[in-house]
Amino acid sequence: MAKRPGNRPRQGKPTGPPRAARASRSVHKGEARRGRGSRNDRPALLIVLATSTSHLEDAVAVLIDLGIAATVIQTKPLSTVLRDEVPVFAGLASMLPRMPESRLVVSITTMGLADRALRLLSTGLQADGHGLFVATIALRGFFGSPGRS
Repeated sequence: MAKRPGNRPRQGKPTGPPRAARASRSVHKGEARRGRGSRNDRPALLIVLATSTSHLEDAVAVLIDLGIAATVIQTKPLSTVLRDEVPVFAGLASMLPRMPESRLVVSITTMGLADRALRLLSTGLQADGHGLFVATIALRGFFGSPGRS
């Protein structure tokens, strides 16, 4: 029988949650695992889709002001991909409306910072309302850490 620390043999069933439940817990700073931390400290995914350069500049300015690190991805509309890269669907793509290319800004941050970014972006763009999509998604957990340069 395996010995436990303190030379005490294990007796009976192990206590605590099953192994699968222990493995699925959040690893983000251990806060969710221990039940500590407020809603604002929990991890969140911030997504910003900007269809114009001016909207991208506004979004990047807000993220920089809040100290949020992010990744910017250049995107193509599905109709453009179908038209240019999949000839079988070229006829179908001609029926779809042309949409501009856009930029997708993605960041894993805290819920508090993501909410502040959403509030600032939506307040500054109330008059326009077009060309920018912002969403925040609470993350139950994630693994890893982005590299810093």
